[in-house]
Amino acid sequence: MSYIWGVARPRKTVRKTVRRTVRRAAPTRREAADATRDAILDAAEALLGEGGPAAVRLQEIAARVGVAHPTLLYHFRSRDGLLAALFQRSSRRMRQELLDEVLRPPPPGAPLDPAALLGRVYERVTDPRRAPILAWLLACGEEPFGAADDDGASLAEIGARMHALRVAADPGAADDDEGTRFGLMTLTLLMFGDLLLGGATRRRLGLRDDAATRARYRRWLAARLPAAIAALPDPHP
Repeated sequence: MSYIWGVARPRKTVRKTVRRTVRRAAPTRREAADATRDAILDAAEALLGEGGPAAVRLQEIAARVGVAHPTLLYHFRSRDGLLAALFQRSSRRMRQELLDEVLRPPPPGAPLDPAALLGRVYERVTDPRRAPILAWLLACGEEPFGAADDDGASLAEIGARMHALRVAADPGAADDDEGTRFGLMTLTLLMFGDLLLGGATRRRLGLRDDAATRARYRRWLAARLPAAIAALPDPHP
C-alpha cells in the first residue's frame, strides 16, 4: 500500500496515476516542433540584430538553439526559407500589435484620446529592436505589412478600424474614409522613417538618442500631427 494525500492506495494504482500525469504534462510532438521552430526564429532574429545579415548563419543558429543542422533544414529547407519565415513572423506581429492598440478600449467613462492612441502605436512600431529586421525586409523588397492571413490583420483592416473609431468620435467624418487612410499612411511613413533614420537624425541635431528623448518626441508629435494634417490644403477641392 502507498499513501497519497493521506489516503491508502495500492501501489499499482499509484504508478498508473503517475504515468497518466506525466503523459498529460509532456508536450505533444506538434507542440515540441512549434517550440523548436520558434526558438530557431528567435535565434535568427537575435543574430540579425547583433551583426546584420552576414551574422545569420545556419551553423550559428543551430549551435545557439542546441539542435542539429538537419533540424533547421527540416523546418525551413534552406537559409532563404528561414529568412522568409522570419519576415512573415515579423510582419504578422507588427500588424497584430497595431491592431491590439487600435482596439484597446479607453478607460471606463473616458473619451477616446487620439493623441494617446497615436503615441502608443508610435511606440510599438519604433521599438529599436525592430530596426534591423525592418531594414532587411525593405532591402530584400519585402513589405513590412504583408497580406492578411489567418494569424494577423492586414493594414487595410487596421485602417478600417481606425476609421470606425474616428466616426464614433466625429460622425461627420463618416464619408472621409480616404482621409483616415491618408492619415494612417502618413503616420506609417513617419514611424518607419524614425525607426530607420531617427537615431542618426537625432544625433546629427545634437539630441540624445535615448528612450526619454524618443518618448518626448512621440508626445510632441501626437500633440501636433492631427492639426498639421487637418491644415494641409486639399489639392482637389
